[in-house]
Amino acid sequence: MSAGTTAGESLSPLVPFAGCRPGSPAGPVPVAARMIALYALLGFAAGIAHFASQGGNARLWVEGSRWQALSLQAVRLAVAVSLVVVVGHAGFWPLLLAATGFLLSAAAARLWRRTQAQAE
Repeated sequence: MSAGTTAGESLSPLVPFAGCRPGSPAGPVPVAARMIALYALLGFAAGIAHFASQGGNARLWVEGSRWQALSLQAVRLAVAVSLVVVVGHAGFWPLLLAATGFLLSAAAARLWRRTQAQAE
């Protein structure tokens, strides 16, 4: 336990508001900004990986490699579900921020595919 914390407080990075008191040097505003950045970027990165592997998954289905395609789909879904479970333990706002980042990555992936198609 570090100085300035009580037995009930935790300074875990998964719970960014723990240990913040109004008037403390770290204050709630910088911590909130870090929370927004951390969870939104976590969701965005997971979404980019999820949607980037979608093309490979479709290609495997078309080529007839059904077991490989099914395995890749299972991994994609397992990663997405594990993100929801892990971030969900941190609370409502982290889950909402990660989901927002994940959904924004879907829009970014569609935009990237559209620009790639127009370039060809």
